[in-house]
Amino acid sequence: RVSSSLFGRTRRRQEAEMRVLLLIAALVCAASAIPITPVGDEAAVAFIEIEGPGFKKQFDLSAKDPKDRIIMPNGPDNRPSHQQPKRESGEEIDPSIIWAIGKALWDFIEDNKPVADITTDWGGAVPDGVKDWTLLDQWKDGSWTSDEGKPWKFRFKNFLGIDMGAVEWMWSYKFGGQYNNSGQFLTLAMPIIKKVDVDVTEKVECTTKVWNPVNYGSTADPVGGVDLELDCKYSDPVKTSGVGCHIVIDGSGTNKIVSCEVD
Repeated sequence: RVSSSLFGRTRRRQEAEMRVLLLIAALVCAASAIPITPVGDEAAVAFIEIEGPGFKKQFDLSAKDPKDRIIMPNGPDNRPSHQQPKRESGEEIDPSIIWAIGKALWDFIEDNKPVADITTDWGGAVPDGVKDWTLLDQWKDGSWTSDEGKPWKFRFKNFLGIDMGAVEWMWSYKFGGQYNNSGQFLTLAMPIIKKVDVDVTEKVECTTKVWNPVNYGSTADPVGGVDLELDCKYSDPVKTSGVGCHIVIDGSGTNKIVSCEVD
Protein backbone atom coordinates (compact mmCIF):
# COMPACT_ATOMS: atom_id res chain seq x y z
CA ARG A 1 0.00 0.00 0.00
CA VAL A 2 2.90 2.37 0.72
CA SER A 3 4.40 1.76 -2.74
CA SER A 4 1.02 2.31 -4.37
CA SER A 5 0.46 5.58 -2.49
CA LEU A 6 3.94 6.84 -3.40
CA PHE A 7 3.37 5.97 -7.04
CA GLY A 8 0.07 7.87 -7.03
CA ARG A 9 1.65 11.01 -5.60
CA THR A 10 4.45 10.88 -8.15
CA ARG A 11 1.97 10.53 -11.01
CA ARG A 12 -0.13 13.45 -9.80
CA ARG A 13 2.97 15.59 -9.50
CA GLN A 14 4.01 14.69 -13.03
CA GLU A 15 0.55 15.53 -14.33
CA ALA A 16 0.63 18.92 -12.57
CA GLU A 17 4.05 19.67 -14.00
CA MET A 18 2.78 18.70 -17.45
CA ARG A 19 -0.18 21.07 -17.10
CA VAL A 20 2.20 23.90 -16.15
CA LEU A 21 4.39 23.15 -19.16
CA LEU A 22 1.36 23.11 -21.46
CA LEU A 23 0.21 26.46 -20.04
CA ILE A 24 3.64 27.98 -20.59
CA ALA A 25 3.71 26.64 -24.14
CA ALA A 26 0.28 28.14 -24.82
CA LEU A 27 1.36 31.52 -23.48
CA VAL A 28 4.52 31.46 -25.61
CA CYS A 29 2.50 30.63 -28.72
CA ALA A 30 0.04 33.42 -27.98
CA ALA A 31 2.81 35.93 -27.37
CA SER A 32 4.54 35.01 -30.64
CA ALA A 33 1.42 36.08 -32.53
CA ILE A 34 1.59 39.62 -31.09
CA PRO A 35 3.75 42.08 -33.10
CA ILE A 36 6.62 43.24 -30.99
CA THR A 37 7.42 46.92 -31.29
CA PRO A 38 11.09 47.80 -30.87
CA VAL A 39 11.75 49.85 -27.79
CA GLY A 40 11.55 53.58 -28.58
CA ASP A 41 9.26 53.39 -31.63
CA GLU A 42 6.35 54.77 -29.64
CA ALA A 43 8.45 57.90 -29.06
CA ALA A 44 9.58 58.32 -32.68
CA VAL A 45 7.82 60.30 -35.39
CA ALA A 46 6.50 57.95 -38.08
CA PHE A 47 4.02 60.27 -39.85
CA ILE A 48 3.76 63.99 -40.49
CA GLU A 49 0.39 65.47 -41.40
CA ILE A 50 0.21 68.81 -43.21
CA GLU A 51 -3.03 70.76 -43.32
CA GLY A 52 -3.50 73.83 -45.49
CA PRO A 53 -6.19 75.52 -47.56
CA GLY A 54 -7.96 72.85 -49.63
CA PHE A 55 -5.82 69.90 -48.57
CA LYS A 56 -4.80 67.63 -45.72
CA LYS A 57 -2.02 65.13 -46.40
CA GLN A 58 -0.38 62.57 -44.12
CA PHE A 59 3.13 61.54 -45.09
CA ASP A 60 4.70 58.21 -44.12
CA LEU A 61 8.33 58.97 -43.26
CA SER A 62 9.33 55.43 -44.28
CA ALA A 63 8.31 56.14 -47.91
CA LYS A 64 11.28 55.85 -50.28
CA ASP A 65 9.77 57.32 -53.47
CA PRO A 66 10.32 61.12 -53.55
CA LYS A 67 6.84 61.51 -55.06
CA ASP A 68 5.38 60.15 -51.81
CA ARG A 69 7.13 62.84 -49.78
CA ILE A 70 5.83 65.97 -51.53
CA ILE A 71 2.51 67.54 -52.48
CA MET A 72 2.03 70.25 -55.12
CA PRO A 73 -1.67 71.20 -54.92
CA ASN A 74 -1.45 73.54 -57.90
CA GLY A 75 0.63 71.30 -60.14
CA PRO A 76 4.20 71.87 -61.34
CA ASP A 77 5.79 75.23 -60.61
CA ASN A 78 5.68 77.49 -63.69
CA ARG A 79 6.22 80.92 -62.18
CA PRO A 80 8.38 83.70 -63.70
CA SER A 81 12.12 83.62 -63.14
CA HIS A 82 13.53 85.07 -59.96
CA GLN A 83 16.23 86.75 -62.05
CA GLN A 84 14.80 90.27 -62.25
CA PRO A 85 16.33 93.40 -63.85
CA LYS A 86 18.08 95.85 -61.53
CA ARG A 87 17.99 99.62 -61.40
CA GLU A 88 21.28 101.35 -62.10
CA SER A 89 22.53 103.64 -59.37
CA GLY A 90 21.27 107.18 -59.85
CA GLU A 91 18.44 106.24 -62.19
CA GLU A 92 14.87 107.25 -61.41
CA ILE A 93 12.76 104.67 -59.65
CA ASP A 94 11.02 102.39 -62.14
CA PRO A 95 8.05 100.61 -60.47
CA SER A 96 8.51 97.61 -62.79
CA ILE A 97 11.98 96.93 -61.36
CA ILE A 98 11.34 95.29 -57.99
CA TRP A 99 13.60 94.52 -55.06
CA ALA A 100 13.24 92.87 -51.67
CA ILE A 101 12.78 94.67 -48.38
CA GLY A 102 12.78 93.14 -44.93
CA LYS A 103 14.75 90.01 -44.10
CA ALA A 104 15.75 87.02 -46.18
CA LEU A 105 15.92 84.52 -43.29
CA TRP A 106 14.90 84.41 -39.64
CA ASP A 107 14.19 82.01 -36.79
CA PHE A 108 10.48 81.36 -36.27
CA ILE A 109 10.52 78.79 -33.44
CA GLU A 110 13.54 77.95 -31.30
CA ASP A 111 13.61 75.36 -28.50
CA ASN A 112 9.82 74.95 -28.75
CA LYS A 113 9.19 78.68 -28.29
CA PRO A 114 8.13 81.34 -30.83
CA VAL A 115 11.00 83.78 -31.30
CA ALA A 116 10.07 85.78 -34.41
CA ASP A 117 9.72 89.54 -34.00
CA ILE A 118 6.84 90.78 -36.17
CA THR A 119 8.35 94.27 -36.23
CA THR A 120 11.50 93.12 -38.03
CA ASP A 121 11.01 89.53 -39.24
CA TRP A 122 9.12 89.90 -42.52
CA GLY A 123 9.64 90.16 -46.27
CA GLY A 124 8.29 92.34 -49.04
CA ALA A 125 8.56 93.44 -52.66
CA VAL A 126 8.58 97.13 -53.63
CA PRO A 127 10.10 99.22 -56.45
CA ASP A 128 13.90 99.14 -56.49
CA GLY A 129 15.13 102.20 -54.63
CA VAL A 130 12.22 102.42 -52.17
CA LYS A 131 13.66 101.78 -48.72
CA ASP A 132 10.62 102.74 -46.62
CA TRP A 133 7.44 100.91 -47.56
CA THR A 134 5.33 103.49 -45.73
CA LEU A 135 6.08 105.93 -48.55
CA LEU A 136 3.71 103.88 -50.70
CA ASP A 137 -0.03 104.24 -50.27
CA GLN A 138 -3.25 102.22 -50.73
CA TRP A 139 -2.03 99.40 -48.47
CA LYS A 140 -4.56 96.75 -47.45
CA ASP A 141 -4.30 94.13 -44.70
CA GLY A 142 -4.24 90.50 -45.80
CA SER A 143 -4.13 87.09 -44.14
CA TRP A 144 -4.11 83.51 -45.38
CA THR A 145 -5.47 80.70 -43.26
CA SER A 146 -6.51 77.14 -43.93
CA ASP A 147 -10.17 76.28 -44.59
CA GLU A 148 -12.86 78.06 -42.54
CA GLY A 149 -10.34 80.38 -40.96
CA LYS A 150 -8.44 77.57 -39.27
CA PRO A 151 -4.64 77.71 -39.01
CA TRP A 152 -2.18 75.84 -41.19
CA LYS A 153 -0.82 72.82 -39.33
CA PHE A 154 2.13 70.48 -39.10
CA ARG A 155 1.24 67.44 -36.95
CA PHE A 156 3.88 64.94 -35.82
CA LYS A 157 2.60 61.42 -35.10
CA ASN A 158 4.05 58.11 -33.91
CA PHE A 159 3.51 54.72 -35.56
CA LEU A 160 0.14 54.37 -33.81
CA GLY A 161 -1.06 57.66 -35.29
CA ILE A 162 -0.99 59.38 -31.90
CA ASP A 163 -0.12 63.08 -31.98
CA MET A 164 3.27 63.85 -30.47
CA GLY A 165 3.38 67.53 -31.30
CA ALA A 166 2.03 70.24 -33.57
CA VAL A 167 2.86 73.64 -35.05
CA GLU A 168 0.00 75.91 -36.14
CA TRP A 169 0.29 79.24 -37.93
CA MET A 170 -1.25 81.65 -40.45
CA TRP A 171 0.25 84.00 -43.05
CA SER A 172 -0.05 87.76 -42.62
CA TYR A 173 0.87 90.58 -45.03
CA LYS A 174 0.01 93.99 -46.47
CA PHE A 175 -0.72 94.19 -50.18
CA GLY A 176 -1.88 96.59 -52.90
CA GLY A 177 0.63 99.33 -52.09
CA GLN A 178 1.11 101.82 -54.94
CA TYR A 179 4.05 103.97 -55.97
CA ASN A 180 2.88 107.21 -57.59
CA ASN A 181 -0.45 105.54 -58.40
CA SER A 182 1.33 102.65 -60.12
CA GLY A 183 1.61 98.93 -59.41
CA GLN A 184 0.62 96.64 -56.56
CA PHE A 185 3.30 95.85 -54.03
CA LEU A 186 3.78 93.73 -50.91
CA THR A 187 5.17 94.21 -47.42
CA LEU A 188 5.13 92.68 -43.92
CA ALA A 189 4.72 89.15 -45.36
CA MET A 190 5.36 86.58 -42.62
CA PRO A 191 3.97 83.57 -40.77
CA ILE A 192 2.23 84.29 -37.47
CA ILE A 193 2.43 81.55 -34.86
CA LYS A 194 -0.88 80.32 -33.44
CA LYS A 195 0.26 77.31 -31.43
CA VAL A 196 3.31 75.22 -30.55
CA ASP A 197 2.45 71.99 -28.75
CA VAL A 198 5.49 69.80 -28.11
CA ASP A 199 6.29 67.30 -25.35
CA VAL A 200 9.19 68.20 -23.07
CA THR A 201 11.18 65.24 -24.44
CA GLU A 202 10.94 66.59 -28.01
CA LYS A 203 12.22 69.75 -29.67
CA VAL A 204 10.93 71.72 -32.65
CA GLU A 205 12.79 74.50 -34.44
CA CYS A 206 11.52 76.43 -37.47
CA THR A 207 12.92 79.05 -39.82
CA THR A 208 11.36 81.32 -42.43
CA LYS A 209 13.06 82.10 -45.73
CA VAL A 210 12.12 84.78 -48.27
CA TRP A 211 13.24 84.40 -51.88
CA ASN A 212 14.13 87.20 -54.31
CA PRO A 213 11.04 89.10 -55.47
CA VAL A 214 9.24 88.60 -58.77
CA ASN A 215 7.14 90.92 -60.94
CA TYR A 216 3.95 88.92 -61.43
CA GLY A 217 2.42 91.71 -63.48
CA SER A 218 3.85 93.61 -66.44
CA THR A 219 6.13 96.57 -67.07
CA ALA A 220 3.11 98.85 -67.33
CA ASP A 221 1.26 97.33 -64.37
CA PRO A 222 3.78 95.68 -62.02
CA VAL A 223 2.74 93.29 -59.24
CA GLY A 224 5.48 92.57 -56.74
CA GLY A 225 5.51 89.21 -54.99
CA VAL A 226 7.76 86.95 -52.94
CA ASP A 227 8.16 83.26 -52.20
CA LEU A 228 8.24 82.31 -48.53
CA GLU A 229 9.26 78.99 -46.99
CA LEU A 230 8.47 77.77 -43.50
CA ASP A 231 10.73 74.85 -42.59
CA CYS A 232 10.61 72.91 -39.32
CA LYS A 233 12.84 70.28 -37.73
CA TYR A 234 11.23 68.01 -35.13
CA SER A 235 13.61 66.07 -32.89
CA ASP A 236 12.35 63.16 -30.77
CA PRO A 237 14.48 60.82 -28.64
CA VAL A 238 15.16 58.66 -31.71
CA LYS A 239 15.64 60.93 -34.73
CA THR A 240 15.08 64.33 -36.37
CA SER A 241 12.41 64.77 -39.06
CA GLY A 242 11.89 67.73 -41.36
CA VAL A 243 8.82 69.32 -42.94
CA GLY A 244 8.21 72.52 -44.85
CA CYS A 245 5.83 74.50 -47.04
CA HIS A 246 6.77 76.86 -49.89
CA ILE A 247 4.22 79.52 -50.85
CA VAL A 248 3.86 82.69 -52.93
CA ILE A 249 2.14 85.93 -51.91
CA ASP A 250 1.94 88.87 -54.31
CA GLY A 251 0.86 92.49 -54.22
CA SER A 252 -2.58 91.79 -55.65
CA GLY A 253 -3.40 89.69 -52.59
CA THR A 254 -3.11 86.45 -54.58
CA ASN A 255 -1.71 83.41 -52.75
CA LYS A 256 -0.40 80.13 -54.08
CA ILE A 257 1.03 76.95 -52.59
CA VAL A 258 4.12 75.84 -54.52
CA SER A 259 4.77 72.69 -52.50
CA CYS A 260 4.81 71.07 -49.07
CA GLU A 261 7.15 68.17 -48.33
CA VAL A 262 8.89 66.08 -45.69
CA ASP A 263 12.48 64.91 -45.39
